[in-house]
Amino acid sequence: MLYAFAAFGAFTIGATLSRWQWLSMLLLVGSGFFLTTAFSTLNSLVQELAPDALRGRVLSIFGLAFRGGSPFGSLAAGAVVRQAGAPPVVACYSAVLIVIAITLLARGGRLREL
Repeated sequence: MLYAFAAFGAFTIGATLSRWQWLSMLLLVGSGFFLTTAFSTLNSLVQELAPDALRGRVLSIFGLAFRGGSPFGSLAAGAVVRQAGAPPVVACYSAVLIVIAITLLARGGRLREL
């Protein structure tokens, strides 16, 4: 999952830096593949690790965190996009995701056991 998140960030950064439309489209296809892979793996892990009695509650909180948190990130990005433009902001968000994924890979022994 973390490798998929890191690959998503790398492909997205590549797409923001590319000046050829065909290459950008190929990179965005790869980006979408890795994002889908990462989120479906994450969703599966949450469902598998949640106790049976709490699975519905855990999934609803999980869904709220992801769907409810997106507008706040979009609001913050939108404020910066006006000054810097969309490609640099998307690249910065992707770079932060790569750093988080690599940090968790390096330090997350418990996560690897899952």
